[in-house]
Amino acid sequence: MNLEKFSQDIAVLSKEASYKIAKLNTKEKNDVLILLMYYIRENKNNILQANKIDIDNINKNIKDENDKDRIDTIIDRLILDDKKIEDIINAVEKVITLNDSVGSYVSMVEREDGLIIGRMRCPIGVIMMIYEARPNVTIDAFCLCFKSSNAVILRGGKECINTNIAFAKCIEHALASKNLDKNICTVIDNPDRQLMAYLLKENKSIDMVIPRGGEALINYVLENSSIPVVCHDRGVCHLYIESDASLNMAVDIAVNSKAHRTSVCNATECILFHKDFKYIKEVCEALVDNDIELRVCNKLYSKLAKNEKIIGANENDYGHEFLSKIVAMKIVDDFDMAATHINKYGSHHTDSIVTDSFSIAQKFKKEIDSAVVMVNASTRLSDGGEFGLGAEIGISNQKLHSRGPMGLDDLTSIKYVVVGNGHIRK
Repeated sequence: MNLEKFSQDIAVLSKEASYKIAKLNTKEKNDVLILLMYYIRENKNNILQANKIDIDNINKNIKDENDKDRIDTIIDRLILDDKKIEDIINAVEKVITLNDSVGSYVSMVEREDGLIIGRMRCPIGVIMMIYEARPNVTIDAFCLCFKSSNAVILRGGKECINTNIAFAKCIEHALASKNLDKNICTVIDNPDRQLMAYLLKENKSIDMVIPRGGEALINYVLENSSIPVVCHDRGVCHLYIESDASLNMAVDIAVNSKAHRTSVCNATECILFHKDFKYIKEVCEALVDNDIELRVCNKLYSKLAKNEKIIGANENDYGHEFLSKIVAMKIVDDFDMAATHINKYGSHHTDSIVTDSFSIAQKFKKEIDSAVVMVNASTRLSDGGEFGLGAEIGISNQKLHSRGPMGLDDLTSIKYVVVGNGHIRK
């Protein structure tokens, strides 16, 4: 197969399909999504069977015990069951209920001479999504791109290729049922990285690339793409507990932020304690009770009873995305030291503070340079579904175009619409 020619064909056909989807109204798009829900439910057993093949293939690749934690993380993201299938269907249903912003006006003004100047939301065009072992992304990305009238190219990781193909068939059936161009959604079933490299050069047809995965994937896309990239980067999330924080709130938020689900990007990877916080030991004990390994600074190590789950941290533990049952910890002298640490070691994804002080909370919101800043809330809440977006195509760590959980509005652009009555420039 000529991969370069194949990639050109995919890109061109997707661009042509993008003009067709732009003609659809909200009801026509929602009707397709309703059919998609039906086909996912009808094909649940086939999807789960395909998912089992992917899981079995991953387990076969375990070569030694050192690989086990990494494999467990991948499987946690990849594995599906009846409940997760229903969650995926529910996410489709939520997207159906969302307002369709395409064609809506962001602003409109009328000049003194009667010329009307508006700014209207419009589709971006063709979006390519590159992601790893998260098969739910296949459905989430299609639904959000389709509802926002974009064609989409989906390139999942080889770890979930069979599951993605099973979902792709459901999408294909839904589009075919309404006699729509199948190239509105292209699911790449060829894991060859060279194909991805060629696609990343198709800047005449593909309008935006969204990579969602590990650091190596993000860096590869940034280095090789000639298409604008919106990054879903690492999730090195921090929780800072101020001196005035209450015991119950500190424990509840710390445990939920770290232990609720450790393999996802909004799990906390580092907890900072103000030196005068009275309940440091209690928070640490609660995390150990939830099977979390603590990698702590020297000052904190000297305060805690010896435990196999408590070990000394090294410099590399700060700024590291563990994606496992490990959290780095440090005692800081004051708020400024905490803010400096977060801005230096964080990935500008999501960071939270626990405090009773309104003024300190305001400082945290202003000074922490992250896409999502939280006060007295778990970092696990940083999610498109939790924020009312229905689903998310990713969480952008960067500042241009979009930042934080990306939903329907973030998959649109703006064009000026100008209406006159024979107006000319004098």
